Amino acid sequence: METMKNNIFWLGILNILLCWSCVNDLGNYDYKDVTSVAPVKVSGLPEDTTFKILETIILTPELKGMDDEKNFEFTWYTYPPEATGIPVRDTLGKERNLTFKMMYAAGENRVMVYEVKDKRTGVAVNKRISFSGISDYGQGWMILKDENNQTDIDFVFPDGTQDENILYKNTQIKLKGTALKVVNQTYGYKHQFEKEDGTLETKENLRAWHILSSSDMVTLNPDNLTVYKTFEDEFYRAPETCTPQDFHEFGGDLFLLNAGVVHTLSNSSANIGKLGLPKFGDADVFPTLVVISQYLFGFSNETKSFVASMLYDTDLSHMAEADTDNPVQISPNNMNAEMIALLQRTSSWQGAQAWALMKSTTGNEEYYLADLLLYQKEYPFVDFDIISPDRALVHADVYTANDLYSIWFAKGNILSYYSKGISDDESEEVTDIYPFPAGETITWMQQSERKYLLVLTNTADKWKFYRFELDSDGLSPNIKPGTQPLVYSGNGTARYALKVGDWNEDEE
Repeated sequence: METMKNNIFWLGILNILLCWSCVNDLGNYDYKDVTSVAPVKVSGLPEDTTFKILETIILTPELKGMDDEKNFEFTWYTYPPEATGIPVRDTLGKERNLTFKMMYAAGENRVMVYEVKDKRTGVAVNKRISFSGISDYGQGWMILKDENNQTDIDFVFPDGTQDENILYKNTQIKLKGTALKVVNQTYGYKHQFEKEDGTLETKENLRAWHILSSSDMVTLNPDNLTVYKTFEDEFYRAPETCTPQDFHEFGGDLFLLNAGVVHTLSNSSANIGKLGLPKFGDADVFPTLVVISQYLFGFSNETKSFVASMLYDTDLSHMAEADTDNPVQISPNNMNAEMIALLQRTSSWQGAQAWALMKSTTGNEEYYLADLLLYQKEYPFVDFDIISPDRALVHADVYTANDLYSIWFAKGNILSYYSKGISDDESEEVTDIYPFPAGETITWMQQSERKYLLVLTNTADKWKFYRFELDSDGLSPNIKPGTQPLVYSGNGTARYALKVGDWNEDEE
């Protein structure tokens, strides 16, 4: 017991000595204040923000604690936030302040780093900014129009403000010819870029705007309105004649009708966004295609036959003849009729419903309205009616259909509709359903989100865009009582309109 007490006593003395030596050890350590190592403090930059595509961004950080700016290096760079390992840097600048043109895609998230490095010590401080891109033209109406036989785009924003001639403004391109169509591809486009070192890189799952005129075509990056391809670059082997007539995109697959022949691109194949060789078979295809899934349908003016083709087919095929039990026994091939209008109504995996308004090429003046169900290469006719030549429907210049049983049509400034019944005698035709001003000519119509009817009219040098609200949320072809159309206007002759982006039209 005595021994244990002695051990505890001496252990206590040892601990006291050790503590005393630590307290009094002044040492020879050189601990510097953090500001003496990295004296610069960065402020005045946003934490999280958005930048508009194509906008010139100017960032001017506040720097405190800097002696002579010549003693420091400045670097601005970005990288994707989901990058693993050492991220690939995209250097934007090497100056104290940053000025750059925002070219990242709309919706793309990036991290921006501002680094200030002391050349004398190698010590650096940095500031991080999280940002994403938003497009100037991400929401609104594209109005495809032409002036002096040159095609451009006016853009109407949801609040009604407008930006004119955005194609020329951003690319210095005006397409030759009159306006035809614009298609907004929201995903799945591929394009091959040449890098600075001369090597080629293919980027996938891009967004694209395909813009067509009667004599030209261009495909753009919709985020920054840079050019992906002009007409000659759209093909592996460009056709001699540039006469675009129709264009469709379905699930990333592309379908172009040019000078009466069809070119396609399968997005599931290895490709760089270029269309293939024209399909063989019947030529001089009527300038409207119906597209559903991987099939396209049309009508050959050459053979007066309905034709179909799968995406991978090398030729256009005639549609099958009727079975013996089919209630319609009219051949879809080598018909004694020409096409007036081919109007797609619905699109689903079970097939596409469409109307074919036709005129007899032999005998007395006679018109037909064919109710079509287009599926692969099967027999297309569900019904086939004779239409009286006294109907205004058969003499119109502009047509569009809804997904029910009505066809809107127009001649001059007269807007009308034809609602299909069991026969022509039991069908309803209503003309002059809205008093457009004298001198306006209707050039294009389309139903939007079922409940709206969109109409473009033109005078000598001005276009107007009308959006009518339909009765019963579009279940009726009549304009909703007590409502007035939303109207926008601009310069030139408008021939096509397209809604861009997901936004609520009711809030306009």
